[in-house]
Amino acid sequence: MARNHSTAEVENDSSTGTSGRRITRRSYLAGAGSAGIVATAGCLEGEDDDSADQNETGDQGGDDGETTINIITWNDFAQDPVVESVEENLGINLEVTPSDSSTGMFTQWNQGGDEQYDIAVPNNNLVPRFLAADLIEPVDMDVVDNYSDIYEKFRSFVDQQFTEGGDAYGVPIRWGWYGYAYDTEEVPDHEPSYNIMFEEDYVDADLDGEIVMYNEAAKTMPVAALYLAAARDDPSYREALTEDDRMTFTEDQLREMRDLLIDQKPRLEGYISKDTKYIQEFQQGNFLVGHSGRNEIIRLIQNQGVENVEFVVPREGAMAWYETA
Repeated sequence: MARNHSTAEVENDSSTGTSGRRITRRSYLAGAGSAGIVATAGCLEGEDDDSADQNETGDQGGDDGETTINIITWNDFAQDPVVESVEENLGINLEVTPSDSSTGMFTQWNQGGDEQYDIAVPNNNLVPRFLAADLIEPVDMDVVDNYSDIYEKFRSFVDQQFTEGGDAYGVPIRWGWYGYAYDTEEVPDHEPSYNIMFEEDYVDADLDGEIVMYNEAAKTMPVAALYLAAARDDPSYREALTEDDRMTFTEDQLREMRDLLIDQKPRLEGYISKDTKYIQEFQQGNFLVGHSGRNEIIRLIQNQGVENVEFVVPREGAMAWYETA
């Protein structure tokens, strides 16, 4: 039921197809459709054998008596073509609530009680809140008949990060990674590196007040960690990201990362939490370099026709994410 900021990393390695080399408009348009394997996980509220006729959250509220499933998900998945395709293929009615943040999903569901929604797709770091609030039930793996077709790595993430008490609370459906994008008209060609975020002389451009970062610790702290690991030749920062199924920074490391991000502030235009805001701000020329995932850049290129943007994976590596339902 969640979108994870995985402790797995995307290495800057040309053999993997995720190198720091530029992802251009043409390559983005060619690859934008390759999202991953989708698995239907069913409702989060537990169902018995005759739940198609009676279930607690899904109901028979459709005009034609079909089961209605209530889902709160990301804006991109709440579009009419997606909804219509699911309804047609599964013979159900979908009531979709769009959201642009995991915190918003949790707040909205929690305020309405555990019978408001059947399915949610929040970030991984919000899953403990959903569990603590007793809002979710384990996924019934018996209905996920193509689970064995999901990448083995994804299945291992389920065991590591989405399982509690022997029960799984999500099935991965899509993945990607975080890097940064920059304005090619204002920022010169360079070797992709987090140095651009923190060092004034890394490129021949004045970037003070021209950088944006995510307004979320789970995304921003790994940038600081990967930068410090390389800048100080200290592998312990990288190890804290990759050796366990959770980030395991020491108090000293957290202080160092905090201080680095505080010192970075004069270089920032601000912190951005919404993809739509990122897209708008870039189009208006309000920043030149922005920490980002692929989705924002795909939409800038494919939907908005922007050509002066390139997305790269830094040489230090990058954090990967995957979504689950």
